Amino acid sequence: MKNLNFKRITLLVFMVAALLNSSCKRELEIEEEAQAQGNYDFTIELIPVPKSIKKGESVDLLFSVVQHGYTGAFTFRYFQSEGSGVLASDTATLDMDREYRVASDGKITLHYTSNCETAQRLDFIFIDPLGNRKDYTVRFSAQTEVDRSFSVLLAPARSVIRSGEAADLAFEVVCPNPYDDAAYMFRYFQTEGMGKVLAANSTLLTMDRNYAIAQDGKVNLKYISNCHTNQKLVFTFEDQIGNRVEYPVSFSDMAYPYFGIQVPLNDISFPIHIYRNVFLNFTITGINQYAVKDFKFSYSLVAGTSAFALNGSTLNQNQWYPVPENGLFTLRFTPQSHALHKVKFIVEDTYGNREELILELDGR
Repeated sequence: MKNLNFKRITLLVFMVAALLNSSCKRELEIEEEAQAQGNYDFTIELIPVPKSIKKGESVDLLFSVVQHGYTGAFTFRYFQSEGSGVLASDTATLDMDREYRVASDGKITLHYTSNCETAQRLDFIFIDPLGNRKDYTVRFSAQTEVDRSFSVLLAPARSVIRSGEAADLAFEVVCPNPYDDAAYMFRYFQTEGMGKVLAANSTLLTMDRNYAIAQDGKVNLKYISNCHTNQKLVFTFEDQIGNRVEYPVSFSDMAYPYFGIQVPLNDISFPIHIYRNVFLNFTITGINQYAVKDFKFSYSLVAGTSAFALNGSTLNQNQWYPVPENGLFTLRFTPQSHALHKVKFIVEDTYGNREELILELDGR
């Protein structure tokens, strides 16, 4: 009896094993047949995303892998073929050309952050359990409506300069829509003549070397001529992505007339008595050669105590006063001490050129 039961159990086990083996073989045959006939299939869906993206802006990429007939796991990887940015999941940053497993529900949630202002392209590759692949490309266009171009302004500067003279150069970089991290620089070349360029702090600048520009975009320089010929400098301004603006500056050493200061003292009796008025007649020679007669003068006391007046109004030391267009004016001099009075007069022409005259008036 026991042998009969054992034989029955053994027979039952073999029957179950044979049935299971037959079922597995049939499933494998069905899977191979389906693969051969192309019945396995999957599609990639992406919730619509913006067509363009700004630098620093983030966009969610919500993929769905819709599959039919598969039992294994899907994977994906990506490349960035244009632009620059960072792709991340909810928990970590993703590396390019590295495979990542897709959840069993086929949902993939990614976050892309742009690091540039140019067109961007992400190429995704999805792979099924059988090794078949499908490509999916995500593109973002550059937001070209933002104009980042800039211009350079130069405050009016003298155009004629003599050797040893200086000219102030006040530049300003103007950009209507600057970058958030705007960083401009400049450099210069001297293509004609000879001279030197100084920064606002009197530091000597070197040609063909980049110098940073302050956040307000202003560049204050001083050019000092070292020659008696025409001079030309070319300043190049550049932003952080390589856009450039060139600004040439030219100076001439010729063509403007020279002028002088004359004050006849023959009619003055020396020594001059204290508090007695003396009238000094000034003539600016050469002023008629100027098309624009924008001259001015000032004075300062080197020795002695005295007062000067023009047309009845007392003048202040080291203050500029206009010279009449005919170059003639008379100052009233009043000594206020018994001493040798030494006075320095400065006359400046339309272009900033100066002449000095020192008068010694004996009041002892």
